[in-house]
Amino acid sequence: MVSAPPPPGPRLPAWLQTAVFLAAPAPALRAARRRFGPVFHTRFLGFPPEAFVVDPELAQLVYAVDAAGTGRAGEVRRGFLEGLVGADSLLSLDGEPWWRHRRLLSPPLHGKAIAGYGDEIAAIAAASIAEWPHGRPFALRDRMQDITLDVVLRLVFGIRDNERLARLRVAIPNLIEVGGAIALLMLPPAARVWTERAPLNRMGFLPTTRFQRARADVDAILYDEIARRRAHPEPGATDVLSRLLEARDEDGNPLTDTELRDELVTMLSAGHETTATALAWTFERLVRTPRVLAELRAELAAGESEAYLEAVVKEALRSRPVVYEAPRLLDAPLRLGEHEIPAGWFVAPHINLIHQDPNVFPDPAEFRPERFLGPDAARAQKAWMPFGGGRRYCVGAQFAVLEMKVIIREVLARVDPTAPDPAPEKQMLRHVTLVPAKLARVVAHPRDDAGQANGQHDEGRTESVGTGNVGTKRRDVTVGLEIEAAPDEVWAVLSDVTRMGEWSPECTGGRWIGRLREPVAGARFVGTNRRGPAVWSTRCTITEARPARALAWRVDAGLPIARWSFTLTPTDKGTYLEHSWRDQRVGPLGAAARLLTEAALRTGPRAEHNERTMRATLEALKLHLEG
Repeated sequence: MVSAPPPPGPRLPAWLQTAVFLAAPAPALRAARRRFGPVFHTRFLGFPPEAFVVDPELAQLVYAVDAAGTGRAGEVRRGFLEGLVGADSLLSLDGEPWWRHRRLLSPPLHGKAIAGYGDEIAAIAAASIAEWPHGRPFALRDRMQDITLDVVLRLVFGIRDNERLARLRVAIPNLIEVGGAIALLMLPPAARVWTERAPLNRMGFLPTTRFQRARADVDAILYDEIARRRAHPEPGATDVLSRLLEARDEDGNPLTDTELRDELVTMLSAGHETTATALAWTFERLVRTPRVLAELRAELAAGESEAYLEAVVKEALRSRPVVYEAPRLLDAPLRLGEHEIPAGWFVAPHINLIHQDPNVFPDPAEFRPERFLGPDAARAQKAWMPFGGGRRYCVGAQFAVLEMKVIIREVLARVDPTAPDPAPEKQMLRHVTLVPAKLARVVAHPRDDAGQANGQHDEGRTESVGTGNVGTKRRDVTVGLEIEAAPDEVWAVLSDVTRMGEWSPECTGGRWIGRLREPVAGARFVGTNRRGPAVWSTRCTITEARPARALAWRVDAGLPIARWSFTLTPTDKGTYLEHSWRDQRVGPLGAAARLLTEAALRTGPRAEHNERTMRATLEALKLHLEG
């Protein structure tokens, strides 16, 4: 065969192409598609050239290199994911070791093995939905992450111990957040290894150091759980870990502790955040397409079929795929149409652009589940690849689709979601996935026992959560404000407790206490507050710290008193900052303590006072950051 030229691509230097991609990945690659055609290449700093394929038929040729043995998907991912998922993960293995793991993992994640998970997924979702706020916008993706994390912990890891669950609910989001930081993912592999081994790794502010600490926290719990389950097997257990502990390869060998750990973290990283994001996108599309939402409700109410529900899931994954590419490292040249991709290059079907091909998906910008039900369904299915393709098609795809269907059904049975803004949310690159730019903000309206919206929500105030109907004494408050500063800038100010006095109208300062002296889960600090002549201190423990995303802490005085939090959502102008407070004092003693506090500080009802001071805090922070 006569050799062909490599595909065209931008001539900008690699560092500039990398910067453009990170700033606006979807527009950058759409522009390249228009300029260069169905196969083009780009260069990312520190990595081989990468050819993107945006034609569904040519994409099948890329997937075929798996069977031919001329491409390695594991080698590509190893460079930026091995630190998180490990060297013995399906994501980072190639060749026979990959086949061995695939054969061992497939049975627990398919067919009858997962068929019985629906009821428990529904129970987990229902418990979470019961705590959603009503009548005000909130970020749905965060709530979906809570649900999918519990699904992984209970059905995949099989953990039932409440103390261990609580520790993992803090440690795992921290690991995913720190491990998925772009500064870490885009760091060339050689530079990452050097940074982890150099004396610099003792500097707590470095992403590599924070990542190593977060990984060690999760690993300690997982290895202890594996050891406990090996020592005390549970006959008949149906969770994935129990089944993997019993699995044996062709030679009768089980998975080692390290292999189990790596596959557990793989299922966590590939099945928790991605499924939550897929669900967030599904509702982001549904609340802006009333016709589809009404059709879906009608099918669910009839209870006779799930065909339309399945089509909604497929259309959501088509119109807003979470993973945008499926790369391979070529060991031999690959001919794609008029071009030949050299050995040593990365080559990847660009899933997002393939799903927007009008030749396969007419009017691709429309959210139209019917395209997976009509006469063209087979053609659409062939070009549908949210879970990749070839031999390395996602092993957990059936689990993810089941989980999405159950959670969608539970949400629509309990609330009527609406869009606070009719404009669709843009795609934003976060970690290695495409997420809604505002994290899928929705307003949830409660439904009565007949499954109808009761219309008794109040758009202008925050309802009590779990403390009675509207009109009862409020025990939680949320306020929000847009600030013209990037989330990283806002986070830098919020997370430094020693600077609280610079911008808070009521807090005069803070200091770290204990061993941890940085904003991570478990760190403790003391805040000093002043109101008129009254001065008091509060001891706080950070419960959630996701850089540029969220910061939360608990106030204690022997017993929990309150939970405070900030949630940061990127916007076109900067950051939408939500500030929340929830009273955690319960029972007669809690009520008495609340009255004593209000009397001593002369604040009046605590929720109303906190709402005023929280609004003042956001205004002061806005002034501090904007100048």
